[in-house]
Amino acid sequence: MRYLFTGTLNTRDLGGHPTASGVYTKYGRLIRGDAATQLTCADLDMLYDMGITTAIDLRHPDFEAARRPSSFASDDRFRYHNRHLDDRMRDVVKAESDIAPAYFDMARRGDTVRDVMKIIAAAEGGVVFHCSAGKDRTGVTAAMLLDLAGVPMVDIVADYQVTETYIRSRMERILEEFPDMPRFFGQSKPEYIEGFFELLWAEYGTTEDFLLARGVESDELERIRAKLLG
Repeated sequence: MRYLFTGTLNTRDLGGHPTASGVYTKYGRLIRGDAATQLTCADLDMLYDMGITTAIDLRHPDFEAARRPSSFASDDRFRYHNRHLDDRMRDVVKAESDIAPAYFDMARRGDTVRDVMKIIAAAEGGVVFHCSAGKDRTGVTAAMLLDLAGVPMVDIVADYQVTETYIRSRMERILEEFPDMPRFFGQSKPEYIEGFFELLWAEYGTTEDFLLARGVESDELERIRAKLLG
């Protein structure tokens, strides 16, 4: 389900996905989004009334968050965390075949994935996490969370893939301004996120094993599952 908040195109709930156990992920527990920099008081009130009390900003603290602050940073009702997930997409991606490896390197680089999972596990209420477009950094994070909850890969791919549709108008404006930018920077094809999981599974076995190796505790993973499924 997509939320029509002010200034965002790609803010969506991770609720409503089927899982292998036959239950559906719960609404209002985890929300993914693009840059939440223009939210109105009404938008913030709606999120708070839904039970969202924690916000995680995956953007760079200087080049992105400082220049266009997250609306959550100035609202004391929300616990705001800026944890930069360093994707380096424009530096390392020269062809479409580079995207999946770039996603995998991003997930392994530094401690951000570990920190994000720990914040989600510790949050008393619901959590919103966002980057700029809500496609790469947010998309990989959302995909791992859904896989951890037991959502089938076809639905994880569908959740990732729809981003391209929602941000198309914004990407068209960007491509007009920067005509040399490859069009695939605005795309979210199934093979991008499928390739990410293939690399992760080949090295770690499962998403849970990967997160454990990054330093997330097993009880924290259970709390994340409970947040999505309980």
